[in-house]
Amino acid sequence: MFTAAQNALALLLLFAVPPFALAQPPSAVPPQVKPITKVFGLFGLAKDIKEAIEDATTKQNATTVTTFLGLAQTSAKLEVMKSQGEILVEGSDDSSFGDNSIKLLVPCTFRYHIDLKQLRDTDLKYDPVRKLLVVRLPEVRLDEPVPDREQTKTLEEYNPTFRSYKSFVALKERVLSEQLKPGAQAKGEEGLSTARQLGRATLQEFLQKVYGPVVPNLKVIVE
Repeated sequence: MFTAAQNALALLLLFAVPPFALAQPPSAVPPQVKPITKVFGLFGLAKDIKEAIEDATTKQNATTVTTFLGLAQTSAKLEVMKSQGEILVEGSDDSSFGDNSIKLLVPCTFRYHIDLKQLRDTDLKYDPVRKLLVVRLPEVRLDEPVPDREQTKTLEEYNPTFRSYKSFVALKERVLSEQLKPGAQAKGEEGLSTARQLGRATLQEFLQKVYGPVVPNLKVIVE
């Protein structure tokens, strides 16, 4: 029995060197101007035969959960929600020359994401017969909130006549330093429930686009 590779070689030799080629007398056309159309035709035919044999002998590997996992993890961070909010900070000091006081409203941006590198084999269930992929939603996380101090609104401020403006600035910086970051974190965590809901739809849409070319008609469900 001949192997597929031996059969392919025999076919290539058969068409590349036709039997009648050796029996014909030398052409009167000078070597430098001999027609090459037939040569190109033979090479084209040999290429077609090779590709046909290659297609017939190539076995496609089945799509597995590992394949899906690798494709998803190429994009480590997927943003699922972005929102805006305002953080209220306020404070005062105590002095015999009068008390400084301040109340500020600081705009802040909140972003929520899922880390696709958290996905594991156990988080994906694939049914090749139904072309159905069920994915467990990774933990939705809050990025560090980003305050916009330049857009801060001053709601109240009081700097007594006998107090220096330097003391008022010191109060303002202390209030912002102590209250802004924890206040923004607490405000951002209030949006986690909504972010999880949006995260399912966002991840499902993302994976559908990523996996669609790999498995046509695939349906993705995110739990």
